[in-house]
Amino acid sequence: MKRQFVALSLAAALCIGCSKKPVVSLLHSAPAPKLDPGWVTHDSAGFSIAAPSDWTLSLTKLTIGSIGLQNLDLSNTPSTSDSAPPTSRELPEQVDPSDADRQKKEGILLELYNKNVKPIPGEKMTRFYVTSKQSSASLDELAKAVKSEFLAQTITPTDLPIGKVDMITANNQTRGGDTITDIVYVVPNGETVYEVVFETTNHEGPIEQAAPEIMNTLRMKP
Repeated sequence: MKRQFVALSLAAALCIGCSKKPVVSLLHSAPAPKLDPGWVTHDSAGFSIAAPSDWTLSLTKLTIGSIGLQNLDLSNTPSTSDSAPPTSRELPEQVDPSDADRQKKEGILLELYNKNVKPIPGEKMTRFYVTSKQSSASLDELAKAVKSEFLAQTITPTDLPIGKVDMITANNQTRGGDTITDIVYVVPNGETVYEVVFETTNHEGPIEQAAPEIMNTLRMKP
């Protein structure tokens, strides 16, 4: 009997590390966000998120804002009058084909650019993007992996309307003296893990202000 008890105790001890980790499921029943005027909701695979209208899907719109309309082919875009050329507000909100190819290769589900921040040549665009992957790791393990990947300084537990997530903040210097700021939200939903990454070069103010407001509009789809 004693030997049987010892064997059972050893088997139980060995199984402690083998038990399946609890799966984090976010709220699908969170109320719809109350959006300020000018905010736009973007639907993607598994989620929706809203952002102010100055966050745009299209790099073309940024080009229009920077260099004007003269270098773009707008022959198929309707005009409001025979004499007035179309403005950037009349252009369709869509992803540029070349940008869509890059997003597909990088596994990006959604990407928005801040058209109010004009980078100089060589700087990264001010943007946020969403990726997803399959993982059964805990939120703590996922956050630590992201912290290591982005050479980040802090992990901050964060409460969103959909549940608990982790926010990772990184400020890294380039050889040229620029500061690249990344604010990454790790959002596990079952075994699908979303990463929402806000990124800028030398313009951390806009993303530090916008990131919490935008993340509060994140909603998961059943």
